[in-house]
Amino acid sequence: SLYVRDAADTDVRVYWRDLSEAGDEPPRPRADELCAVPIAAAAEWLKKVRKHDATPRVFMRDPQWRSRDGRVGTPPGWTSFHGDPWPGLVLLAAVEAGGYDADAGFTGNPKQRPVPIRETGTSAGADGSPAELPPQAADESDGHDDDPRSGIGTPTTLDEHLRHVEAEVDSICGALDVEPETRATLLRAARWHDLGKAHSVFQETMRRGLDGHEVADGVLLAKSVKNVRHGRAYFRHELASALAFLTHECWSREADLVAYLIAAHHGKVRMNLRALPRESPPTDGERVVARFARGVWEGDEVPPLDIEGGEHWAGGPLRLSIMELGRDESTHESWTERTRDLLTRFGPFRLAWMETLLRVADWCASEKERKGTS
Repeated sequence: SLYVRDAADTDVRVYWRDLSEAGDEPPRPRADELCAVPIAAAAEWLKKVRKHDATPRVFMRDPQWRSRDGRVGTPPGWTSFHGDPWPGLVLLAAVEAGGYDADAGFTGNPKQRPVPIRETGTSAGADGSPAELPPQAADESDGHDDDPRSGIGTPTTLDEHLRHVEAEVDSICGALDVEPETRATLLRAARWHDLGKAHSVFQETMRRGLDGHEVADGVLLAKSVKNVRHGRAYFRHELASALAFLTHECWSREADLVAYLIAAHHGKVRMNLRALPRESPPTDGERVVARFARGVWEGDEVPPLDIEGGEHWAGGPLRLSIMELGRDESTHESWTERTRDLLTRFGPFRLAWMETLLRVADWCASEKERKGTS
């Protein structure tokens, strides 16, 4: 992470791949192939690589990448790295960039190339024999557009999933003896955390992922058979959930903590709320007609839904004036002001702890749904 790391560790991590046969999915490193490189040595090596070869050979992760981008010349999910390195940065290097010797480790010499690891599923072992690359785990994805746990091999309704996550939160809180007020907060966040999946963008995605399975019209799905991308770029259902919850609570400041936990449970929306640079806004010809952020457009409708605990979302449009600084007549204080206040009140570690409890409960519920044991 750029912001959470060992302050004494200023190294850059580099791994090398043979990119001539790159597949359709972003290449990700195994723990045992990441090479720690002192930041000054990495900067010097990058200068040599650029001087030695005009073709881009070193890449950094591109969290805004989508499979439909169709860009040529870079590995899927990565973009050319042109600047100076910073501590904690992970770089993917083509074997042509060199800089590594099997006996000496990192050398910084572009003429010294490591044994290539191919994206076809095998790598060269210490004795030169092929070694299997492990499959990528579903939760390794770090793109803004990814929701890999929504394709679990079997359809799951939204009602079912919300109940399952609430039950998992209750179980975890019981095991950890979480104090009652925090437990109540987490349970409420669990009941609302995926309400945004009722949004038409998400439901259309779930329907496309059914792969021949029959689900009655009008049934709201939380999980589908196959994992497919949303038709609207960068759509984040958890933001829609948080906005719906705040609307339900009349934008009360007492609702801030639950809203934050809802928004943060996938790690894509936290302290700031803004559109991504590559997002396409809703337009009327050349004119932008509504606020937008993370694939949610102001005025988007979320249909009514009964929620466990006797609550009911009445349905209605989503408002995004909360993303702008300063007080708004409708949404009151901005998202930035609300989250900064939470950070002051609870501190980063307690916020992260509460977020983690909800996220782990979501993972556990999803895994049980996948296995049919929920």
